[in-house]
Amino acid sequence: MSEWWRVAGAPTADEWQAVFAGAGVVVTGLAALLALIQLRRYIKEREDAARPFLVVDYKFRSILMMIEIRNVSGAVASDIRLSVDKPFDGHMAGRADVLNGLFSDAYRIKQLGPGRSIHWTFDRAPDYYAGDYPRNYEVTASYDDPRVLRRLASWKIWTPKIPVTYTETFELNIEQWGEANADVDYDDKNWNINNRNEKRVEHIAKGIGNLVDALKEANDAPRRSMPIRGRRRR
Repeated sequence: MSEWWRVAGAPTADEWQAVFAGAGVVVTGLAALLALIQLRRYIKEREDAARPFLVVDYKFRSILMMIEIRNVSGAVASDIRLSVDKPFDGHMAGRADVLNGLFSDAYRIKQLGPGRSIHWTFDRAPDYYAGDYPRNYEVTASYDDPRVLRRLASWKIWTPKIPVTYTETFELNIEQWGEANADVDYDDKNWNINNRNEKRVEHIAKGIGNLVDALKEANDAPRRSMPIRGRRRR
């Protein structure tokens, strides 16, 4: 067959085939790399969706200002460690000391289930907001996922696997709550109403008891004052 179409110095058919084969290998390698990246991203998204996640924030009930740690995920968080960048300080005596003990290396929460929360009273919000106290705290929560065990270095196969640890940092800023409305604490409100009603009932019962005693004493007084008549002699 005549090769009139060939240009002098152009690659031969075998050379073109080798070039296309090499390009195919490169494309296949890039596709495999892209698939691996997508697979790793998918695994990471699934892990993030299944992992425990804690949130530390202020919580308000009526005028009480609390610090709450809540598990907003569907997994259990274990061995929870809390810390704060500066000591808590507030108006209510003793409460800041309690929180400083909780947010230290000496205290750990064994576990917190999905949707569960723990909160501690910090101060009365109006008193704290009006006082000369820190306006923000930076708190850090570290916790483990007991279901997932990994080595610190994957290539060190002789080392034991340990639970995966997650760490989040939150800023507690009182200024953003300055003009906010707090939820009404109906439980506390009803308890106060019942307590006042019980005190009123006790006061009324005490008054009735005193009145009964007074009437009884007044009724017995004439009998005690009557002279004893002697018997007539026959």
